[in-house]
Amino acid sequence: MINYIIQILFNLSLTLIIETIVALLLKVRNKNDLLNVLIVNYITNPIINILMIIIMCFIKSNIIINSLLFIFELLVVYYEYVFYKKRLIYNKINLLLFSFILNVCSFLSGYVILFIVNYFD
Repeated sequence: MINYIIQILFNLSLTLIIETIVALLLKVRNKNDLLNVLIVNYITNPIINILMIIIMCFIKSNIIINSLLFIFELLVVYYEYVFYKKRLIYNKINLLLFSFILNVCSFLSGYVILFIVNYFD
């Protein structure tokens, strides 16, 4: 149980760091906008991680697990887009693209870290 909590906190921390950095690179300068990027990730990231932990306890097929993860990630991109549309003043790029870029970067960084950890394990 403690391992799952550590995993969820690690994933959340990584997501917050990566998405904040990427948001800054995309020229988000308004403090409230950056705060909203953090807030929406405090909501979506633990939910998707908890769902995936539960699913992996019951489903052993990597194809199904990866398919569900892909669907959840798309839902997160859309949910965050809707959230951003209501909350951000940022208008440098389309907010759906903004949400997609942030999530792809955090998702891929997680995969890179998993690859590195598993490679040296």
